[in-house]
Amino acid sequence: MGYSFHIRNVPEGVVNRLKQMAEQHHRSVNAEIVAMLKLHYADEYSASQLAILERIRRRKADYPPSDPAETSQMIHEDRRR
Repeated sequence: MGYSFHIRNVPEGVVNRLKQMAEQHHRSVNAEIVAMLKLHYADEYSASQLAILERIRRRKADYPPSDPAETSQMIHEDRRR
């Protein structure tokens, strides 16, 4: 059996983002919140997995975005060798 929560004073920007994410995942806002809570708190490994993902995101942010045309050119050059 689950529990019910009532949350007050949620900033408008957070509510808008929740609605946007719920729509993208074809869920209600409530179902989106439950899915997020499960992801973050379902088991003892969730927090460590999220920490690893955050470290990867920070490292990735240090690199400049790649140019698809340049990447394609590099692949073609490598295949010609």
